[in-house]
Amino acid sequence: MYSNKELWNYAKDELVSMVTTLGFPKELGYEMAKRLGSPKAIHRMTSYLANEKPKALYRSLRKQKE
Repeated sequence: MYSNKELWNYAKDELVSMVTTLGFPKELGYEMAKRLGSPKAIHRMTSYLANEKPKALYRSLRKQKE
């Protein structure tokens, strides 16, 4: 069984990785994880970012690549 601290760290690291993959600074991922309040909420946000790729983010990323 994993400790609560390990669950938090794993969830936080996944979110930070996703945020940086989308082209944002890792500090944004850390702040999001801090404010979400639980590993379950962090996992949900990570899944949302991975699957939905919000349009505002998608447009800004596409402009950066051009």
